Amino acid sequence: MPNPFSPSANAVRLDPRRVAQLKAIAEAVGTTSAGVIAQWIRSCTDQGIIAPDIPGIVIDKVPAGVTIAIDGATPVTLDPDMTGKVVGALRRAIKTGAGTIEPFEAVPYGVVKKGPGIRLMLPFHGTGAQKFDNSPSFPVDLAEDLADLIEKAAA
Repeated sequence: MPNPFSPSANAVRLDPRRVAQLKAIAEAVGTTSAGVIAQWIRSCTDQGIIAPDIPGIVIDKVPAGVTIAIDGATPVTLDPDMTGKVVGALRRAIKTGAGTIEPFEAVPYGVVKKGPGIRLMLPFHGTGAQKFDNSPSFPVDLAEDLADLIEKAAA
């Protein structure tokens, strides 16, 4: 079954006049059209209009720490220390734009700045590992939301 969250599976059709308005808003606030939409979605989550959950991502608190499942993959359990490391790596990649791969002993993972997005690989190697090119990429604003959700689940 195709991934409903892949970029090629998603398209929003707008009247050309709305597209022109969207571009004007983006230029006025110094972002892109996608950035305007992302800011609006964040505003809706902040106001409680929709939940801050990210479709396709399941994050749960469990006795051993936090589990994360992305796009139907087998959940990966992170202990509290590893959870902090993953959140820290996400935030560093977002802030610095530097690509980092940070494998650790307990649950190896990778966080890589790739083009306009951030790739999170869970697990990075070993049984069931994601291949780099198959791992999901998140726009920076969505990677920030992901880091927030993981941190919130861990609390």
